[in-house]
Amino acid sequence: MMILSDCFPGKSPSFNYLIRPSCWRKLSKIAKSELQLNQNSSYKKTNLIKLTTTMLKLNHIFLLMLSFLIFSCGYESNESTIIQADISTSTPLIMTEWFSEITYIPLSAGVGNYISDISKIRISLDYIVILEDQNLNRKLYVFARNGILKGTIINPEQGPGKFLGVFDFWINNDGKTIELLDHTQGKIIIYGIDGNYIKDIPLQSQYQEFVKLAEDEYVLYASNTITDKNGHNVNVVNLKNGIKESYLPIPTYLESSSLERFSFSFEDKNSRFLFSLPFANMIYSFNKKPRSFIPEYKIDFGKDWIDRELEEKLKRLLGSYEGVLLMNECGKIHNLRIISYIGKSIFFSCFLKQKLYFCIYNPSTKEVKIAHSVYGNTSPNDYDLGPSLFYLASVYNQDLVFFIWPHELKDHLASLSSAKIEMASASVKSNYEKLKALSGKTKMEDNPIIIFAHVKDQ
Repeated sequence: MMILSDCFPGKSPSFNYLIRPSCWRKLSKIAKSELQLNQNSSYKKTNLIKLTTTMLKLNHIFLLMLSFLIFSCGYESNESTIIQADISTSTPLIMTEWFSEITYIPLSAGVGNYISDISKIRISLDYIVILEDQNLNRKLYVFARNGILKGTIINPEQGPGKFLGVFDFWINNDGKTIELLDHTQGKIIIYGIDGNYIKDIPLQSQYQEFVKLAEDEYVLYASNTITDKNGHNVNVVNLKNGIKESYLPIPTYLESSSLERFSFSFEDKNSRFLFSLPFANMIYSFNKKPRSFIPEYKIDFGKDWIDRELEEKLKRLLGSYEGVLLMNECGKIHNLRIISYIGKSIFFSCFLKQKLYFCIYNPSTKEVKIAHSVYGNTSPNDYDLGPSLFYLASVYNQDLVFFIWPHELKDHLASLSSAKIEMASASVKSNYEKLKALSGKTKMEDNPIIIFAHVKDQ
């Protein structure tokens, strides 16, 4: 099993021991002692042949280990790509420069199925699934891609299918089932799209987020909880054979702390995922075939990233109310919010001082494009005079996925002056009329409107 550290992937404890000089000094002493012993023996010739054979074997092992060391060093010398993301150069988000199309999907409520708060949104080819936040007694809403409610998954609170701490879920490719990851109970609970319970899958440890690789195989994020002797944050688990591979030993300062976020990206067309830890500016890439997990990108935010003193203070206060206040008021970036592949580029977002920053890095040109949206900004956007996009909830293929509540959209459109509408171009007016008509069909208390913003090729 290959165990990777934060800085140098590819080393295992046993390999570390074998390449130590002290190990070979011990072997040398043993060989020397044996030679002296053989010189005093009447069987010098026979024993010398045995000794020579032994030393040849040791030399062979040494050459193999040396070759492995050279290979490993070559692997480790492949340093992470530094992405310079100076957010001081950021400009306000101009939607027509970033997005080629904006699509609004109002979500129906059915009979009394109103969403009160959103914890996480996942998108598939056929569904929009929302995990509602109700103090851990959570509920999932399953919508078709046109916004029609298809089913709800409600916690039965006792008996089969009960869940206590669901932080993540997975929409299966069969189009019929959803898997809920229950961190508290340490298991996966499978439900049908219609909300009917199917079965439980027990896990050996507690995990907060996951990605399904294949039937019976997952990559799971331990959310810094050491519940087994493995002690690593990312584990590849086969339900039949247990943990197959482990990466990233859990940092001491992160033990038993967790943030609800998207640590994994969605899978791109090359069977790759991205992963990041909280309070870290490193982005790892996980490749399914051939299997690898490497620290691929490091984001350099310069002076806007937390300094060492502030970092240590945050570590001490993690999980406390004081820590939450400090994170909100420190005036520094301390976390990547959402990471993903967008076409051939890398997308990541961060939050600082009421601003949500959108960053796209093109590996081919090494260019970084940065823009921001301001919380509470009432200025109309340049695409359809709607509100500026702020509530970024997910990424699906080349779409950034946002949401807005109907009452916010109605209030924004009502505040637009006739002068601003008249000054808009013909295409913007056309988009505005469509948005106005859509808003007119919703009620103030309705479920949120999902927004797909298709990112232009960078």
